[in-house]
Amino acid sequence: MLRRHGFAPRTLLRAALYFGLTLPAAAGMPGGFSAPEMASAESFGPTLELAATDARVTALRFIRETELNRNLSLLVLNDVKTTPEVAALVERYGFEAAKTIVVRLIRDAQGTYGAAWDEVMADLYQQHFTAGELASLVADHEASPHFSRLMNLQADLGAGAREKGSTVIAAARARVLGEVAALTRS
Repeated sequence: MLRRHGFAPRTLLRAALYFGLTLPAAAGMPGGFSAPEMASAESFGPTLELAATDARVTALRFIRETELNRNLSLLVLNDVKTTPEVAALVERYGFEAAKTIVVRLIRDAQGTYGAAWDEVMADLYQQHFTAGELASLVADHEASPHFSRLMNLQADLGAGAREKGSTVIAAARARVLGEVAALTRS
């Protein structure tokens, strides 16, 4: 049914995940997400350490294959586009040139902070899904039996990403705005 309407399953999954993570916090999303207290895998010996490693690898694969790692760029863009620094850049170079500059700077920041963002996102998804569930979502997309739970968790995942990734987002934002400010001074 999805293909008949021109949507590939992977595209719909990616769109749903992007939407959930890029909604502004002011849109009524709960902001107090916290992970449940749990014993570490190390306290249970080598078997659980191996399972934790497999879960980590699967969580990182899920983040990369669904392209959730690109959400850092969207969050930074959402943060910087209405700042005085970007307004000054637009005034100096015009909208189209400023847009090109900001997009390039955000891509550069994504390159610098992307690995840290992947780790934040993998941690977050590992708290909600097992390795098997994430593997099912990667392989089966919307046909996965875990897809509806993934969609139901989008508000919590979005708020969690902003909270747990706040340091990464702030660093990327500061880098972009610092470079924008330097360009308007030169």
